[in-house]
Amino acid sequence: MSVVKIGPFGGTGGRMMDINPNHVPAQLNSIMIWHNEPSGIITAISFRYTTDQGNTFTVPDKPPNVWGDQRSSQPHTIEIDNDEDEYVTKIEGSHNGTHLSSLRITTNKKTSRWFGNQSKGHQHQFSVPLHTGGILGFFVRASTWINAIGVYVGPIDQ
Repeated sequence: MSVVKIGPFGGTGGRMMDINPNHVPAQLNSIMIWHNEPSGIITAISFRYTTDQGNTFTVPDKPPNVWGDQRSSQPHTIEIDNDEDEYVTKIEGSHNGTHLSSLRITTNKKTSRWFGNQSKGHQHQFSVPLHTGGILGFFVRASTWINAIGVYVGPIDQ
């Protein structure tokens, strides 16, 4: 199984943002999510991953080091304990046709809380559950919020 892109899921608008194609992810290390819960908007995301060569990258790597706009709230960090063979097995959320409204991350060891607000306005649900392999990274369309999100999936080395 090679690394493949799935998605994006979400609304319209925003600018496409992606990882460097020369730095293919092999292991997701952490995810930072900014959200405005009362408004039901996922406003920004950042993450860190490692390649097969052992190089670690933070995405995005240029200031302000987030996709979207992080000024709406404090980040919530999801650490993935790679030393304990933890990896992301599912991403799920909702969008209202223009932006992501909610997002939740599940690993083989835990499930995060819901970020954003699932009940804000007319919602469209999406889910990417994996039975083999894992989610290794993300790509988005973003403006002042995350309009849509997609995932890189691939094999997990245990």
